[in-house]
Amino acid sequence: MKLGVFLPSYLLPGSEQRHGDQIRRFAAHAEELGFESLFITDHLLTAHRFYRVSWTEPLMTLAHAAAVTSRIKLGTSVLVLPTHNPVVLAKEIATLQHLSGGRFIYGIGTGWYPPEFESTGGTIQQRGRRTDEVLEASMQLLKAPQQSFEGKCICRWDGWIARPTSPPDSIAADLEEIDGELKRQGTSRERKGFAVAHENFAWLTEKTKRDEVIDEQRTRMLAVVSDERPWDYIEAVYLTGTIDEVQRRIQQRIDVGVEHLFLHTMTADLSQLDLFARHLLEPFKSAVPSGASS
Repeated sequence: MKLGVFLPSYLLPGSEQRHGDQIRRFAAHAEELGFESLFITDHLLTAHRFYRVSWTEPLMTLAHAAAVTSRIKLGTSVLVLPTHNPVVLAKEIATLQHLSGGRFIYGIGTGWYPPEFESTGGTIQQRGRRTDEVLEASMQLLKAPQQSFEGKCICRWDGWIARPTSPPDSIAADLEEIDGELKRQGTSRERKGFAVAHENFAWLTEKTKRDEVIDEQRTRMLAVVSDERPWDYIEAVYLTGTIDEVQRRIQQRIDVGVEHLFLHTMTADLSQLDLFARHLLEPFKSAVPSGASS
């Protein structure tokens, strides 16, 4: 299994003046530790019911990380395509791919927060069609700069990122549905080179008393995610608990087919990256997902 981490691209109170330095140190240290990838999310606006923070622009932030790294892959999870201009986006991606030496992973999605669509001249009802058109136009431009394009609805996929808060049973059910659709199209995940990734939030502590562990995780997580969602929900869907518990919950996701795991560290503190490397990267780097060949 491949393990990546999210850049701490959200702005916590008081971090504004040193945020650029934090991003650079975090990216360089993640590469030194051997993580496979650095990812970043795309939120144009702050989704107040779900998060307490805003995020920096993803492609500019990845370019910042590219400047201090040479090997680690750089990806979006995910770019909300309906809010982007395809011509500008293609130019930005081509530039990032060039400057990073071809390390960029173009992860895309439709988005879910209505104000983001409205602020860019669309609606949530149009997001599917706009996603298809921005994807087609941007891919055409990336393949050959001289192109003509007329909007139309298409279907395309090369990979799938599990719903960020999916428990293992939901991931398995979604994969079964996707496998059925691919079979109806006369193909399969293996033939399409289809990878299954899971994104989640985590905070590790080497404390052993569960009450103390949960208290620390609650404090850290609620600095980023909104408390409008009950803690019981957050505890159930995010990777909380002792290190042994977090490891078991990751193994459950591997057992249903997750091949790539991308984790939010909830902080720019490098000591949390060290804990991820010691307790997650090393134990799981040789893990074989269900259905994969060893």
